Amino acid sequence: MTDEFMPQEYQGEFLTQADAQRAIIDMEKAKQIAEKLWKHYPGHLWAVHADTVNNVATVQLLGVSGQWGFYLHLDKLDPGLRKVMQAGGEILERFNLHRGQRRDDEYAGLVRDFAGRVQHAE
Repeated sequence: MTDEFMPQEYQGEFLTQADAQRAIIDMEKAKQIAEKLWKHYPGHLWAVHADTVNNVATVQLLGVSGQWGFYLHLDKLDPGLRKVMQAGGEILERFNLHRGQRRDDEYAGLVRDFAGRVQHAE
């Protein structure tokens, strides 16, 4: 490899202490949302990512599909996280799963496509 293909100096971003503190805040918010979902819908595998810079959290139900989920605007969440609970219940219902603790018999009966993805109700 010749020197003409090598960068003269690194032009990437540098992490700062503020970035680390923002990451901690994001993780705490994601944990808060995940704990609320786990409390109301135990046993279901929830994936939660919070991004306070962009004011959004993404939630997915991995037990059925990593492709489907929902977005929540962080500044519109009530202190009791009722919107989180409601959205979690709606995604369960979309896959014909009851609101509550995970039941393996329900998951076993889900219709899947050729790639193993669960077919959701339209």
